[in-house]
Amino acid sequence: MDCAIGLDIGGSKIAAGLVFESGKCGSVTIRPSAPSSESEMYERVRECIGEVIAKSDIQLERIAGIGAGSPGLIDREKGLALFSNNLPWRSFPLSEKLQEDFGMPVLLDNDVCMASYAEWYNLGGEKNETFVFMTVSTGIACSIIHNGAFFRGAGMAGEIGMYVEEEAGDGTFVYRTLEEVASGSAISEKVKAFSGKLMEEKMELFDYLLAGEQAKETEKMIARLAKSVYSIICLIDPHRIVLGGGVMNRNRRLAAEICRELDGYRSLRNEPISKRISVSALNDTAGLTGAGLMLLHSLKE
Repeated sequence: MDCAIGLDIGGSKIAAGLVFESGKCGSVTIRPSAPSSESEMYERVRECIGEVIAKSDIQLERIAGIGAGSPGLIDREKGLALFSNNLPWRSFPLSEKLQEDFGMPVLLDNDVCMASYAEWYNLGGEKNETFVFMTVSTGIACSIIHNGAFFRGAGMAGEIGMYVEEEAGDGTFVYRTLEEVASGSAISEKVKAFSGKLMEEKMELFDYLLAGEQAKETEKMIARLAKSVYSIICLIDPHRIVLGGGVMNRNRRLAAEICRELDGYRSLRNEPISKRISVSALNDTAGLTGAGLMLLHSLKE
């Protein structure tokens, strides 16, 4: 058994593939999510895994199991997807269903933790450091690995997307979460009005947003993301921060703008804040890679 199936479940897409001990992955399959019902969502997951098995040339006996990452609150011991803003599952027995359908061990964890594990492992898996992975995708969240183990708090540590921002307007204050103003979903709302022109000019999204009439709002969004990263730095002082997720992976200028903003803040060390920040090297495969690796490594413990 030298590989596992890695599964990355998100609010907009599901990705699965074979993951090897080296961290390499293959037979990657991507399907759109179906967030309208529990059963339909699970069926998409099942089909995605089935397609990976069908198009790979590896015998089932060589597959050690399935590592699955799902957003939101997870009961890892019972294998339940308890709650997510972006999925219909409520206390959904995901591990049990996958074990019944595929007859192999299943490890379930939060999707950001899975991606974080892959990025940490890819950078050498340093066990004497504090590492943070922050994703900006359909939602926004981060995962913390301290001395080689996840820091989970009471179960929801890292949900930075729920960080509340205060906005002034017409003499009143409006409270909105970071996800509401800076996630992939929020950005999609911003570009609806001019998506045709964006495609026509073949510009990267943030080049367009920072050059056009949306520039002021876009700069505010970047400042909010930078502020959230700075809050993480002030609170736990990590040695490394990796920025990832669909929005970051497809818009490299965003990470550069966040770093530029951060370097204007007061540093806790005698060096630019951006020196400890990098962008995901694994791109869209981080989640499924981490899920597969965590399953493989858990079987050795």
